[in-house]
This record gives sequence, structure tokens and C-alpha cells, in this order.
Amino acid sequence: MTIAGMSVVEILEGQQRGEFTPEEVLRAHLDRIEAEDVGAFLRLCPKGSPGKGLLQGVPVALGDEVCTEGVETTAGSRILSGFVPPYQATLVGKLEGAGAAVVGKTNLTEFGLSFAMEDALFQRTQNPWRSGTTPGGAAGGAAAAVAAGQAPAAVASDTGGDVRIPASFCGVVGFTPTYGRISRYGVIQHAPSLTQVGLLAQKVRDIALLLKVLAGEDPQDATTLPGELPDFLEKPGEPGSWRIGIAPEAYRSCAGGDVYQATEELWQRAAEELGWQLVEVDMSWLDLAQVARRLIAAAESSSSLGRYDGVRYGYRAKDAQDMRELFSRTRAEGFGEGVKGEMLLGTYILGDQAHYEAYYLQALRARNLVYKSIKDLWQQVDLILTPTTPRPAGEGETPLEIFTGPSNLGGLPAISLPCRLVGGLPVGVQLIAPAGEEGRLLRAAHVLEKMIDFASSRNGGGQRA
Repeated sequence: MTIAGMSVVEILEGQQRGEFTPEEVLRAHLDRIEAEDVGAFLRLCPKGSPGKGLLQGVPVALGDEVCTEGVETTAGSRILSGFVPPYQATLVGKLEGAGAAVVGKTNLTEFGLSFAMEDALFQRTQNPWRSGTTPGGAAGGAAAAVAAGQAPAAVASDTGGDVRIPASFCGVVGFTPTYGRISRYGVIQHAPSLTQVGLLAQKVRDIALLLKVLAGEDPQDATTLPGELPDFLEKPGEPGSWRIGIAPEAYRSCAGGDVYQATEELWQRAAEELGWQLVEVDMSWLDLAQVARRLIAAAESSSSLGRYDGVRYGYRAKDAQDMRELFSRTRAEGFGEGVKGEMLLGTYILGDQAHYEAYYLQALRARNLVYKSIKDLWQQVDLILTPTTPRPAGEGETPLEIFTGPSNLGGLPAISLPCRLVGGLPVGVQLIAPAGEEGRLLRAAHVLEKMIDFASSRNGGGQRA
């Protein structure tokens, strides 16, 4: 195996054995980016490893919504063209403090509002598994970079599955922690009550290392949770007879036949080989959660994105005659059609008392109902297992976030693992845990990953025999 294509752990172990240096690791990944351009990166800003640490010499890609001091950051939108932050996100400082080498900024749909990479404004990103196939929207560039061996790990935001959906499509691991576990200071967000910082890598062990580095309280972000996290997989042990919640009827009604079959076969194997206890639970609220999340995201987007007016930074319309014209033309020219539609919907929802009560307050009530329903499930089960997406890349009409969105509504940790190939493309399976139980989630995912034995390399043929 070449350096570009190794996991985080493999890179660290290779350096410890003296097989290569951090400089050689970074150069190998930059060469891979040049050799196989899948459109994952909007811009490269390679910085060598700043020193020793838990992630010394590990190249990490950042979604372009993560602010980097002195490097243009656009969140995939023309409205932020030319914006060069004079500060950087807290997570960037933590990565560099741990010795990681930032490679560059990855492509995403505008502000991560769409799950279809076709809506990206600056360029199209290809799924490394098959040219011409979507890698998934939002954090699709980050997932494609990891899948193509252009970076062993990536960090991006997740508002409803933005990390886990592309991870499923690209055959890598995508993880979203408990709300507030990782600081969002310096991360451009469109729906703050839903957004969490997500991680992408080839293996669960890599995710555990990244989480150890990035988790912790931040005075710049009042929503962060106190306390540092240990490396949950340093001595993982073997999970006992976990109680795993499944909802076959709900999955069957939402997911395509091949995806449902792959998920069903997986939970049956887990019961037989790992001793996991399967418990059928009621998840009839999936559609309700989907509608509630979308309404809340639209309302918050209308408020959050309204700050971009062309006055202080970013794109500014030329030759405006007055401030009113400057604002209207800047937004008309700077925002894409999808974002305009989202902002108009959000403004309509919040526009008067009647709409506020009929839509936004109802969505908040639905969110609370979904949260309580999931909370009640923890009396019956230890983890919930679902498909990550209802279909493989490029197929079907079911909303892609039907299974991933509920964890963002509840601020719950969730992880997507590559499960198998369907029609030559990866599909993933998702595990969800109670808030604060990243340890339980990662230990279970680690064991499940070993059972699946999926070869993350596209040349590996997916699941091994």
C-alpha cells in the first residue's frame, strides 16, 4: 500500500517505525491530488506538520465552511468570495497543536444546504468509486478526498447528515458527535441549533483519535460541553450483548430493496456473530422528524444568512446607487437559487405571527416529540441501527436525510460505516447512541467494522470474501 491511501493509524505507525517522515506523507497526498483530480478541493493550502503530537504528520482536509486564518473561506457561496478570515476556527488550532498538517479546503454545496452535489456552485466533485456519480452533497468534497486517498481524514459540518450521507456514498466512515462536543467557533453555519462538527476517515480507530484531539470546552463557544474525552479505543474491550433497536417496517417503507436487504443481513449477522440482541422499536416518527428538521433549518437559515450584505466582507454588487440597492443586488447576485429559496421559505415561516405559530412553533413541538420518542427508546435499547441512506448514490427520490436527520434534531452522536456494495457502489449502515455516549458508539462501531471487513480502497473490491 502506498502512503496516500493509508489510514490515520497506519500513517502514525509507519512514522514510528521510521518508514517515512511527515514531509514525505504530505508530499504523497499532494501528489495523489495532482494525479487524480476528483474535484474534492476548492483550494490547497498545504502546511507541514507544526511539531509533535497525537496526529503528527497526518494530513487533514477541512470543509470550506471551516475558517482558516489567511486562507479564503467561502462556504461554497459566491457571497463570500474573497473573504479571508483574520482568525481561525478553534478546531484548526487543535489539529495543528496535535501535529496534523492541513492540506486544503474541500468542496461543498452552498452553505451545506443541499444533499445533491449537483447544486455546488464552484465545481462538481466526482465520487471516486465511479466517475460521473455523486459523492453526496454538503460535505461531498471531504468524503471524496478521503475515499480517493487524498487525505486520510477530513473535518466538516453536519446539519442533517451532511457528513454521514457522503460517507455512505463514498465508502468511508462518517461520524457526528453529541451536540456541543466539538467547538463550532469559526465554523460557518446556516442552522446553529442543528449543526455539529463531523469527522470523516477510513476507520473507526481514526475517528476515535480525531475526537480525542478535537473534543473539549471552548470559551469562544458557549454550547461546548466541558471535559476532555479519552481515546475510547485504546483499550476497547469487546461489547457484550448490546440491545440494538431496529424498525424493519419503517426502513422497508423508506429505503430501496437492495439497501434494506443489505441492512437486514448485517443486523442478522451481528446477532449471530456478535451476540447482539435485536429489539424491534417504533420509528413511525421518521417522516415527522424530516419535516420538522427542514422547517427549523429554513427558519434558522433565513436569520443566519441575512448577515451577508456586501458591506463588511465578501462579494459586493458594483455601482449600487444606495444601501437598499446594494443589499438587494448583492444578495441576488451572490446567493445561489437554492439558498434564495431556503431564505424565502424561512422568511415566510417567521414573517408574521400566524405563519410563526402555524409552522415554526409546530416544528419545534414536533422536534420535542421526536426527542422524547428517541429518549424513551433508550429504556429498551443501547443503540439504534438504521441504513445511512435510503438508496445508493444517484438513485431514487426519498429524501436522503430521512435516517440521518433525527440525530441532529436530538443532538445525538451517530456514525456511518460502509456496509457493502450495491451495483458497484458503497452503501452505509448507521449506529445512533444516547447523548454523551460516544464511547459506547465507537466501541460498538469498531466491533461491527471488524465483522464487516469492508476494504475502503476502491481497488480492494469493497467487502472482502
